[in-house]
Amino acid sequence: MAYGVKYRLEFSDVLGYGKKVEILKKDYTGDVLPMVGTEEPVVVKWNSKNDFYSPIIGSRCQLNLMVTDTVQYDDFYKFDEREYKVKVSFSKSISQAYADRITEDGGFYESLECIDEFLGQFYDDATFYENRVLSDDEYSPKVESLNCIYKNINVNRVNVWETYWVGWLVVDRFKEQMVSTPYKVSFNAFDGLGSLSDYDAPLSANDDVDESAAIYDYERIKLILDNLDLDLDVYYINDLTQVTSTLSIPPVNVYTKFPGQKTIPNYKFELTDNLDLFTAKEQLEFLLKTYNMRIYQSLGKWFIVENSNVFDIRVKNEIKALNVAGTPPDNIRELINLKLRGGDTEFLEAEKYNYLGVSQGNENVSTLRVAPKALVPISNNLSREYLQPLESVTREFTTTQLDRTYFNSNAGFEYGLNGWNVTLSRAILSTDVNTKQGAKSIYLDAATSGDLICIETTRTDGIQNLVLEDVKFGFSYFVDADDKADYRVRFQIISTRIGSGIEPEFLYWNIDTKEWQTAQQINSISSNEVNSWVDYSQSLKSPSSNGLDIDTNTREIRFYIYNTTTTDSDYNTTYFDNVGIYQERSVFYLTNPESIELSKDLTIRTQRASGSNGYSTVKKFESIYYPFKKPANDSRWLRTRDRNYISGTTDTLGFLSNLISQNIMNDYRSYVTRYTGSFRSLNPTPLSMHNRIWFDWKDVLQDEQSTIIDEMSFGVKSNKYNVTTHLPNDDTDLDVNFRIIG
Repeated sequence: MAYGVKYRLEFSDVLGYGKKVEILKKDYTGDVLPMVGTEEPVVVKWNSKNDFYSPIIGSRCQLNLMVTDTVQYDDFYKFDEREYKVKVSFSKSISQAYADRITEDGGFYESLECIDEFLGQFYDDATFYENRVLSDDEYSPKVESLNCIYKNINVNRVNVWETYWVGWLVVDRFKEQMVSTPYKVSFNAFDGLGSLSDYDAPLSANDDVDESAAIYDYERIKLILDNLDLDLDVYYINDLTQVTSTLSIPPVNVYTKFPGQKTIPNYKFELTDNLDLFTAKEQLEFLLKTYNMRIYQSLGKWFIVENSNVFDIRVKNEIKALNVAGTPPDNIRELINLKLRGGDTEFLEAEKYNYLGVSQGNENVSTLRVAPKALVPISNNLSREYLQPLESVTREFTTTQLDRTYFNSNAGFEYGLNGWNVTLSRAILSTDVNTKQGAKSIYLDAATSGDLICIETTRTDGIQNLVLEDVKFGFSYFVDADDKADYRVRFQIISTRIGSGIEPEFLYWNIDTKEWQTAQQINSISSNEVNSWVDYSQSLKSPSSNGLDIDTNTREIRFYIYNTTTTDSDYNTTYFDNVGIYQERSVFYLTNPESIELSKDLTIRTQRASGSNGYSTVKKFESIYYPFKKPANDSRWLRTRDRNYISGTTDTLGFLSNLISQNIMNDYRSYVTRYTGSFRSLNPTPLSMHNRIWFDWKDVLQDEQSTIIDEMSFGVKSNKYNVTTHLPNDDTDLDVNFRIIG
């Protein structure tokens, strides 16, 4: 979908740094029209909950404009939310362009200020021309002298624009000014993260119990973010690696960082409340909570960053080297501080994925801003608060998916027609039209007379007769009609012998007698109630209850939906949803049911090994419980500090949830410092959410680490930032105990 620039406002902030805001319109190809701004034409805000472990940090941009006799704007409120896009840009300095090329190639630099001394801050006509010439590698070009250019042409600054923020213009309420021009108007644009609750979560290709069909986490996140139509690349920054082993002899360890896992398995754990769908926002939140991460937009990219244990990659490499030497560090925070003091820089290793979900390799992202050196406090409002240390961290895992397990695949049709056969196109899949749960159902496209099989289950595994005493079948149906109509909804359950020597070959379930019989039986539900969902279920029995077969024999069970019969012309069709054969158990047992049931929840408490020390604060986190061995509850995870290269083979491995709780306890081992204040940036590249602020007043106050931004607003014209940050504690691990409660 193409968007063209319809409105543009270019301006300089109070320090003379170039800024630009544009409103793009869908399929627009006309002239670019001007905008007139107020004293603060653009304000970008990131709002977070008070808990800085919150997984989703949405952002919005407020445009403050003037309507004059000559400058007016479209009636934005008359269009849908994807008609207009807002884009905020900044003029990129030469030093920043040079630094970006270094980090994109995996390198490091000393400081932007050092680069500025040699290259100058911004491009002008001459330096921009030189850069264009030197970028043409085909003919090995060169510029003999910039002085020649300066002598012969008038040189002006050239703006090389870089995206700062992008989002959708949303006008949910409009108040028209009934006054003469000029007057002020304000509009809001949003990045859309909050609107993900309006979309269904993505699903794997099918619900077969087969890990190969599940979606990788990077694919799942890509599909979720596709709902926003912003086409932004994604940067993943974390220090969580899963260790798996090959099937070779001897086995070889394979190390995979997030998001290279398949955390959410296909089959029923992609769903909720039996056969319902998560929203895209719910699924993203649960996934990020599992790994203690947050997502936000920064510099026109999505950043997904671990909330703890993230610091300079050069320090992490140093930790690896110390481990190789057999001298693992016991002073990690001191190593971090030494690196900060050595150059006023910090680089975080990120894995880049383009908006299509394809990995682009790693990049060392420069994040550090030093206050008050390059980030100057203003407004005399800088303050610190101290958050009490934690006594423990409790992680509560729950699931709604262990109350019922279906024998047949895809009972709710959310995976299309996987697990079903449609006969002669007599049934059609329906999406977002009429469902009992989820987004899909199936409706009939068959004659209303005769006996016509429309759709049937395909699973052929045998079920021991004895097990049928513990089995039910059920479905929901919706008769669509213009008025009341007499009809019969019809279905059939057939039990077929497996192998030879077992008689009879076919048995049919009769819903009236509630027994199996040898005579063919098509069951009918007669009614005249229409246009509402009706649930129907019944318990099965073993054929031995009617003397037809013995309990130890195994038979194949299939469910058939027939055409609905009626003579009433007001009848249109019948919808079906949640159709299948099931046990009210956590696992479907094909043979003698076991009495052991999987737990529906699990709680793990992490607490100080030395006692509470007088602290009583407890943090609780909720996540989805996957009872089977999947990445979320695998015991083979590690961080950089856990890598033990002694003898080249050994790693200290742990459960993912334990490593995450350890990191949180590390942060809260003592009082956590939280800063709030207003700042002005001396750096031409604006401060953004991925940046980290190091408070370093020489010989007065110096934090041991850089702080993490939790909330921020940016007045683009005034170059004013209102920021809230917190100081992590990534020192050597606090001594803790892990306890499984349930």
